Amino acid sequence: MELRKMEVIQANRHVSLLTSFMPDSFLRHGGDHDCILVLLLIPRLICKAELISKQAQEKCELTDSNEEKSGMRGAVGEQMSFAAGLVYSLSLLQATLHKYEQ
Repeated sequence: MELRKMEVIQANRHVSLLTSFMPDSFLRHGGDHDCILVLLLIPRLICKAELISKQAQEKCELTDSNEEKSGMRGAVGEQMSFAAGLVYSLSLLQATLHKYEQ
């Protein structure tokens, strides 16, 4: 964790040094900086959607072989149903974001 913290500090310092050489129009609202932030946003959203999907699958023990659990009722069944819907929605989001990324 300490190494990651140091890497983040160095990366932030690197960016601040680079932006000091950029023209004022680069940092203005609607400038090139905003475009770069959007380009960085898409892969970050893909990664976060993947993390949430994996956590939901692990937490609710969703696997490809859930045939024996398909008849569950009550809170456990509702939780698994919600998790499966969440994983499906996140998969759709990831597919859409991958199209934008390309």
